[in-house]
Amino acid sequence: MYDIVIIGGGPGGYTAAIFAAKKGKKVVLIEREKLGGTCLNVGCIPTKALIHSASVYSEIQNAEEFGIKVTDVKIDWEQIQENKNSIVSSLTNGIKGLLKHNKIDVVFGEAELMDVNTISVINGEGKKQLMAENIIIATGSKAIIPNIPGSDLTDTITSTEALSLEKIPDRLVIVGGGVIGTEMGYIYNGLGVEVTIIEMLPKILGNMDEECSEFMANELQKKGIRIAANSKVISFEKGRNGITVKYQQENEIKEIQADKVLMSIGRSPNLEVAEKINLKVDHKGIIVNNDLRTQIPNIYAIGDVTGKIQLAHVAAHQGIIAVKNILGENKKMRYDIVPSCIYTNPEMASIGLTEEEANKKYKQLMNISIFPYSHNGKSLTLGNTKGFIKIISEKKHNQVIGVHIIGPYATEMIGEAGLAIQLECTSEEIASTIHAHPTLSEAFMEAAAGIVDEAIHIVNPLKNN
Repeated sequence: MYDIVIIGGGPGGYTAAIFAAKKGKKVVLIEREKLGGTCLNVGCIPTKALIHSASVYSEIQNAEEFGIKVTDVKIDWEQIQENKNSIVSSLTNGIKGLLKHNKIDVVFGEAELMDVNTISVINGEGKKQLMAENIIIATGSKAIIPNIPGSDLTDTITSTEALSLEKIPDRLVIVGGGVIGTEMGYIYNGLGVEVTIIEMLPKILGNMDEECSEFMANELQKKGIRIAANSKVISFEKGRNGITVKYQQENEIKEIQADKVLMSIGRSPNLEVAEKINLKVDHKGIIVNNDLRTQIPNIYAIGDVTGKIQLAHVAAHQGIIAVKNILGENKKMRYDIVPSCIYTNPEMASIGLTEEEANKKYKQLMNISIFPYSHNGKSLTLGNTKGFIKIISEKKHNQVIGVHIIGPYATEMIGEAGLAIQLECTSEEIASTIHAHPTLSEAFMEAAAGIVDEAIHIVNPLKNN
């Protein structure tokens, strides 16, 4: 009998397993494919490796701006893939080592819950049963394939295939302008591919702050990415010249040719593991409370399978919260301070309320300060001054309630913003914290100072004045 059985070895599952083992629990982790889950194998990590390759290629092409002349620059797709695979292998092997070091049993195979304490596992060696006092379901999600005529064609792919294509296509159409679609568009555009993003909503990155989303769309279009918003795909047809993508934009039917079509309209939870015990589910996934418990007291669910926020860092944090609750600590999961990151160039990161959300909640009782990177010394030295930092605070105490960054290293900068919101910092507290010079983080300090009209390197940062 195990103290905890964890089904799924992605960021949520392996984090929960290691944390539980460190707390003295007897743990077994079940994984049907590869340790690391979608994130490490066909998601976050390989995507960022390809993004870096595309960014390096772009930087070399523009190196003359910094006094560096380079000729005969070529893309070696095979080497790019080898580098990506090497990074993935290094990280997954690291997880294996951590699980072994923490004396966690690892079982590979297809798991199924037979009852509230019994898990059946089928693999090449046959079928066996495991018993546990507590169960954590971390089975993740899979790409949604839309019910569109032609969506089963060989050259219509998901992000999994897009990361490991045999060769770089000449033309790529991406259906869906969310984070995955935007990052994939950036990668292939950076490698010289003709990219078109088709988005049903009025804008790409619809869940992000509107001002930031519009800025990102403009920057991507400047790079040559076509964006067809307010558009609905009608069909895909295979022909001599690749795939014909037919779509409706407002009242007009349009067509575009592609060599590959990437489906990027979202992900659905993997729920098969729990079918026999009738866990409560909705259209998003397994229903859990903020303790991460299902309606069955000893069964928890974390990560994409819950349908809360499909991000690796959310899954990992949920895993820790779930284990703490198994240990009797009564911890709650918060979803209002989750950072969202997009790793294009410019990068984009967000935490807390968007301007639109803040307007609804606080109406006019808030301040918004914007500090552009063009006023920051470090940005100028990098030759990367596109973007800004936006801080939103409520007026009564100047407490920070939202931070949105678009520009260089935004995904690294958002950590300070998250800590500020977690600790309920005021703008004055951030502004009075000494930031090193010259750094990009000074822009965060100046944006905070702008809330109380104390910014030094800009005349009027307040947006609502």
